[in-house]
Amino acid sequence: PFDNGDFFYVSAAAGIGLSRTDVSGDINQGSTLLFPAARVGFAKMIGRNKALLFEFIAESLSSEELTEGQIDQRTTLINLKGAIGLRF
Repeated sequence: PFDNGDFFYVSAAAGIGLSRTDVSGDINQGSTLLFPAARVGFAKMIGRNKALLFEFIAESLSSEELTEGQIDQRTTLINLKGAIGLRF
């Protein structure tokens, strides 16, 4: 940490879940994997118990579904985000 209480932080996450897609009445179902998800941030103290947060987040979300015609379908989304927040 800095002398004034400011600090950097890092976090990582992973997850698993279910997916469901409806295309004109055709229902596809399968599994979803969130991996990796990473967050890097900086906290700038603006008071004794308050901080301004600056974050950069990156994550990859992959879904694997089976269509009604028994065809495997894979979709991958990559997200990059920025955020500013207040911790109190």
